[in-house]
Amino acid sequence: MRKLAAFVLAVMVAVAGYCTVGSAWAQDGPAQSESAAPAEVPSQSPSAYAGLSDKELLDKAAEEMKNDNDETALTILHMLLGRYPLLQDEKRLRKLPGQTQTLLQQASMKVAIIEASQKYFADTGVRLSKIGHGVSSPVAIHQVDPDVSNVPKNQSQTVEMLNLIVDEHGVPQYVHVIRSAGPEMDAQTLIAVKQYRFKPAMKDGKPVPVMLNIEVSVDRF
Repeated sequence: MRKLAAFVLAVMVAVAGYCTVGSAWAQDGPAQSESAAPAEVPSQSPSAYAGLSDKELLDKAAEEMKNDNDETALTILHMLLGRYPLLQDEKRLRKLPGQTQTLLQQASMKVAIIEASQKYFADTGVRLSKIGHGVSSPVAIHQVDPDVSNVPKNQSQTVEMLNLIVDEHGVPQYVHVIRSAGPEMDAQTLIAVKQYRFKPAMKDGKPVPVMLNIEVSVDRF
């Protein structure tokens, strides 16, 4: 027997300037739905950040994202991740201090969120709106439980987080895992979440696309 034990719909301000309800993974600020991308004005040359600590780089990237300077934020995040070429080596990564591992996970999550937003704009010509300031949150109206029949039991009891875009039709787009519960669980959760349907976010009486993070956990009885 399976039950969707927890579904937390989140809007992130902290992750990519997105607020939790986590990130990217909706941004606090006026909504944007025009087809033309706003001009990006970096607050400072990224080279000026080279002497900052890992935590300072992460905080600076979050600040740039909040100011809609995604390209500058990406440069800073890649600067941070570039300090750890061992990221592709899971065994070496696990030897890093827990605080550093968490920080690198947060940086990777921000990169994924920015890139998903940029891809959506490239594919559709539409900028994601930001929840708040007249933009409502999407509401899940149909959820599907992941099929955990072939998932190891230890994975089926772990909460994972996914980032997705809910388009103007209430359909999930660009769904990806940003906090893993294990490869088998990740695969089944992706299949399930892509079948979710939402009442879309609204602005001035019209549906608009927004980005969300959701947490999903499944208990097996």
